[in-house]
Amino acid sequence: MNNLQEISTVQGIVNSVRLFLHSDIGNDKVCILVEGPEDVKIYSNFFKKVNSRISIRKSKGKSNVEEALEILSKETTHTIGICDADFDHLNNKTNLIESLFFTDYHDIEMTILYFLDVLRDALTKLAAPGDEEALRETAMQKAVYLSYIRWYNSTNQYNLNFTKLEFVEIVVKNGKIQVDTEKLIDTLNSRSQNKTNAINKDDIDSFITENKTDDYFNLCNGHDVTALIALATSKDHESFCDVLRASFQLSHFMQTMLYQSIFAWQTSHGFDILQAVEG
Repeated sequence: MNNLQEISTVQGIVNSVRLFLHSDIGNDKVCILVEGPEDVKIYSNFFKKVNSRISIRKSKGKSNVEEALEILSKETTHTIGICDADFDHLNNKTNLIESLFFTDYHDIEMTILYFLDVLRDALTKLAAPGDEEALRETAMQKAVYLSYIRWYNSTNQYNLNFTKLEFVEIVVKNGKIQVDTEKLIDTLNSRSQNKTNAINKDDIDSFITENKTDDYFNLCNGHDVTALIALATSKDHESFCDVLRASFQLSHFMQTMLYQSIFAWQTSHGFDILQAVEG
């Protein structure tokens, strides 16, 4: 599936989509806005190339997609957006744009990890067989504290820098992996030069008490959980994620609410953009 040019501003996205949809090759297609190149690797397998085209973003992916789609949805029915839910499900946030769709869980990686057979297949391909359910559960439990910090940061807009945060910086390995929470807080404070406020353990603990949830699939960030699984199995994180994504097939995607929502949308608008299982 061909991709539109990566543009990092909302107006740039809008102009690019308008240009594409008014071109000879785009006037009968549906443009699909996603957050970034990793999303393209996943979603491009599930849409018909002849009827759709994916556009990817460089930065501020989710907010750019939402803002651009809010403008475009008033002009055309030929554009949809797919974003990670992040904490929207936990926050009970209402989506007001009909053509904007969110992952079933926190992000697409957590949605993929919901399917144990996908994780099992990835581990087998990497020659790292084991109890996939125990691995997933342990990784989510180890990621919980960082997940609450991410939620706290999102709620208060502290602008903490989580980019390329590596668990090797914040874990101790004494026979098993354990996140050092104090080191985690210190690391985030020191690496976040543009933060509006520093975080501290007392505030995080209070936030956890007030927002306690066992819904790890919506709480945890997929990057964190996959990083911990890779660490636990002594595999390269990027390679593990590549194999995990490749193991997520159309048959799995069709079981998600995301697929069902897009299917209902395409039916009501007379489009045919989703792939179907052959045979």
